[in-house]
Amino acid sequence: MTARPRSPQAFILESFAPPRLGRCLGGRGRACAILMALGSMLVGTAHLLAASGEAFDDKGETVRTLYESPHFRVVSPPPGVPNLEFYANLCEGALERLAPGLRSRPPGTGKMVVRVSPDGADFERVSERRADTAMAVAFPDKGVIVLNTELLRPAGAVERKRTIDHEMVHLLLGWAAEGEARVPMWLHEGLAQILAGPQSESSTIRLAWAQLFGRLLPMRSLIASFPSEGPKAPLAYAQSESFTQFTATKILGFDNAEAFFRFITQDPERAKTILARLSDGEIVDEVEMRWHHKSRGVQNWFLILSSSTLLWGLIVLLFIAAYIRKRRRERLVVQDWDPWERDEA
Repeated sequence: MTARPRSPQAFILESFAPPRLGRCLGGRGRACAILMALGSMLVGTAHLLAASGEAFDDKGETVRTLYESPHFRVVSPPPGVPNLEFYANLCEGALERLAPGLRSRPPGTGKMVVRVSPDGADFERVSERRADTAMAVAFPDKGVIVLNTELLRPAGAVERKRTIDHEMVHLLLGWAAEGEARVPMWLHEGLAQILAGPQSESSTIRLAWAQLFGRLLPMRSLIASFPSEGPKAPLAYAQSESFTQFTATKILGFDNAEAFFRFITQDPERAKTILARLSDGEIVDEVEMRWHHKSRGVQNWFLILSSSTLLWGLIVLLFIAAYIRKRRRERLVVQDWDPWERDEA
């Protein structure tokens, strides 16, 4: 007896359906089995797509998961970026420094996402920030950090570390405050500045000048928005850093701002009550009055007078004054000469 060639339907039944399902249930059973098999194929296709890591970003562009570390999923648009493990290790190192032993992960996503932009145009499109000034931008509410490879690759190790630490603080704060709690922007930037490294001398002097001459930005204006770029940005960062340090130590009673950040990441449920209060404009106004009172006095004048910028400025002025005096003395000496000697000179 010659075996008949198998039809596609028969092959599907043999491959996906339970044994003898079609024979047991008759014609209708075969139809059901075919539908079940087609459903299984669709599910399998979905699993294959998930395994490949393809997804769409907020701009509608396809991105692909090309590398995964314990806490991060590294994605990039086609054709991708080489050495993605390097960027994942940067983020893992920042996470270990800022929140050692962190076991919890952002609910819903499983892992935080590192979007590696292959060029400045992609970075500006995704982050809506200038590619010539920003190395990275974090989106705390989405658990995403966008890296600008054009600036990050050639940067020094210290600058890279400071940048990644700064943005990682934003991600961790966004994760800890997930839900109804909202982290005020001044606290976001203040903690990020403090934990990423000490404040520069120029920031300290800029803040001292603003305090002495009444040029400070209202802290209430930095609750829901923040001037990340533009002429107000340097002062806003300096204010946020000082105000955050003052709030953590003098108002909340922590040893320092770093201890306050650890409290937020280790006990986010209790921290949400504090974060909600720090987002209240009236409470911020009251804390700001105490901060102003604490910041006024001889300390600002001492900072300005002892700054290296002012000292170098004084040295330059003294040099110019000495040069002018020297030239004036030379003219006076020449005027005392006889006319014949003056012509020869």
